[in-house]
Amino acid sequence: YGYHRDLHSFPTRRSSDLAALRGRAALTFAHHSAGAPVATDWSFAPDPVLEPVTEIVSVHGNSEAPDGPMPIRDPVAGNWVRDVLGRGVRLGFVGSGDGHDGHPGLAHLAAPSGGLAGVWSEERTREGVLSALRARRAYATNGPRIWLRVTLAGREMGEAVPAGALAEGAELVVRVAAPAPIARVEVIQAGQLATRAEGEGLRELALRWQAPALQPGAFLYVRVLQEDGGAAWSSPFFVEE
Repeated sequence: YGYHRDLHSFPTRRSSDLAALRGRAALTFAHHSAGAPVATDWSFAPDPVLEPVTEIVSVHGNSEAPDGPMPIRDPVAGNWVRDVLGRGVRLGFVGSGDGHDGHPGLAHLAAPSGGLAGVWSEERTREGVLSALRARRAYATNGPRIWLRVTLAGREMGEAVPAGALAEGAELVVRVAAPAPIARVEVIQAGQLATRAEGEGLRELALRWQAPALQPGAFLYVRVLQEDGGAAWSSPFFVEE
């Protein structure tokens, strides 16, 4: 079940809709949240159980940030997903085609951007996928079948990491396998580029990086860029007390 949150949603209707979903095997998440065709109204705080992830990329472009590949058109100031993370909201990342034409991941076929969700589930069942999404063990691509695995201090993407585990620095491990040559792998920390590794035309890449000590409230995630414009985003890690 999907519930589309946008700037034209009425608070009373949204509250009743969410109340009807509580306790069910259901998820809601925003589409093309940063801009056109309809931007998300983030003044409604995402429910951590029903809305643990958000669509960071689709046929409409990326809603991550203006420095990401193929940014969405007509962005609303402060509505980028990175802005929302900076306000303390914890969201994992997924991609979806949003093309409504029966071509998953290849919406509109000729469009330069699409969207796919990668999910790290313990089992290939609906229940397993739901559990993984609620834990934010997911990543997004803008169409290509990129394989991405990221851990920080031994924890999986999407997890909260105690600041104490990062006090002396912790290892971030990134492994990527891509269908096209990799241009670079970037680590985004608190909205800034923290480090990067050049792909040098390879289709597989491993990166190990000693993360600095981070304060509670910080977040970091990985962005992969192919030479042909394909991209992937890991769900963030969130630093807590």
